[in-house]
Amino acid sequence: MNTSYYLSLGLFLTCRRALRGLIRAALRRKPQTAAGWQGYSEILRRQPLFFHYLMFQAPRWNCHALIGVLPTFKVERHIRVDLAAAGRAAPAWTLVLYAGSDDTRTVAALGPDREADADGFYRLDLEPGEYRLGARYYQARPEAVWPEIRIDERTIIPARPVGQEAQTYQNYLAGLRGRDSWFYRIAHHHLFAALAATDPPTPELDRLILPVGNPDTRFHYGLLPEGSALRLNLEPEWQQNALAYLTVLNRASLPLYWCRVADNGYLSPRFAEPALYLIRLQALAGSQLPPKPLQLELNR
Repeated sequence: MNTSYYLSLGLFLTCRRALRGLIRAALRRKPQTAAGWQGYSEILRRQPLFFHYLMFQAPRWNCHALIGVLPTFKVERHIRVDLAAAGRAAPAWTLVLYAGSDDTRTVAALGPDREADADGFYRLDLEPGEYRLGARYYQARPEAVWPEIRIDERTIIPARPVGQEAQTYQNYLAGLRGRDSWFYRIAHHHLFAALAATDPPTPELDRLILPVGNPDTRFHYGLLPEGSALRLNLEPEWQQNALAYLTVLNRASLPLYWCRVADNGYLSPRFAEPALYLIRLQALAGSQLPPKPLQLELNR
């Protein structure tokens, strides 16, 4: 790797460390034990710093899920989560519990494989401390709600309809194209340099590129050269058991294009600049991701 790679990586890691510290300090100053569910677009609109924070995390933009966040709350013994409501909300979903303000440390991931009690709730015993909860709904139904949470059987965080969050979030994502800058292109240059030089991907590259939070999602990523298109062969076994999504990011790590891939032989658009593609595979409720590898090819 040349000097520009190490300068870019150093800038990226320095900014990530600083922004994580700022966000965690802000969360500690504002205890939100009884706060309710918030849509992702609501957080991004109310807290401008959160955009810059996201730009320097391992997660690349999830343009496909309906995302809700339950801010930091205190627990003494356990929480109970209405998994039945989550199951009614979408054909594929996951709830991820994080440790306090550290959204890189996953405590538990709850999905359709968890067996709820007779009332539809699932009990999760926890160490005393602060936690955060994130919900991701894929192909959410119009009547979807963020689930009710009961903390130590004392505090009840009520269910909340997702409302217009899906459209509001998509509108926000579409506006990100206007936030491209030389600063973000320099900060993310190391990703493209590493992708061009590394085949197959290494664990170190995985840690820089792959999203964090949901251990049950499978990812494929790579470099999409200028003028190239990506062909994705989604065989029947994949179509029946999983949802597949494609995100294409520019050199600033901002989304250029995103879509659900539902058919075999899908061919992406061609782009006028080198880009990073990220394929997200999410199992449908009651199914498992097929063991066979996904078939990808570049169409130059």
